[in-house]
Amino acid sequence: MERLREILAVSLFFMGIFLVINACLGKFDLLMLISGCVCLLLAYFIWPSKKNSQREDNFYLDIIEIAIELPFDILLWMFRFLIRIFRKADLPDADL
Repeated sequence: MERLREILAVSLFFMGIFLVINACLGKFDLLMLISGCVCLLLAYFIWPSKKNSQREDNFYLDIIEIAIELPFDILLWMFRFLIRIFRKADLPDADL
């Protein structure tokens, strides 16, 4: 079952990458962009993550896991960074 999840997640990941690149480089198509993002999201949730102890150690699968989880880690990092900026902006100035 784990191998099936890995194959399905990798297939969805490559299909999502293809759809996103095709939507941006060719004539822009919002439906294709949204479906590419949905494929990437499904690949992220289907992938048996090593962080959650769902998979054994394997160098090649670790590389694939980094590729699948990297876009969401970057988005989470940017979101947390923006929240931190706005949270600091709400503090009153002490230099009065």
